[in-house]
Amino acid sequence: MDLTQSQYGFNGVEFSKKENCLAKSKNHTKITAKHFDIKKFNDSEYGDSLTDWDFIDVLGHIDINDFGGKKRIQLIVEDYKIH
Repeated sequence: MDLTQSQYGFNGVEFSKKENCLAKSKNHTKITAKHFDIKKFNDSEYGDSLTDWDFIDVLGHIDINDFGGKKRIQLIVEDYKIH
């Protein structure tokens, strides 16, 4: 089963850190949650609307970020709601 082809939803995800600068365009946002990272690409409003320690509902697909010899689960956001 290919997990990257399925959609997953998480309700009430609390996060402690966000970064709005994954690319030169700064339209990408990375959120660090407890067990995985959440990434939203090409949507600068998403990152601007979040503050640290917000709760969000997210829907997206799972991917593995393999960077610098470290592997971390990430959710690529397709839709979201901020609480």
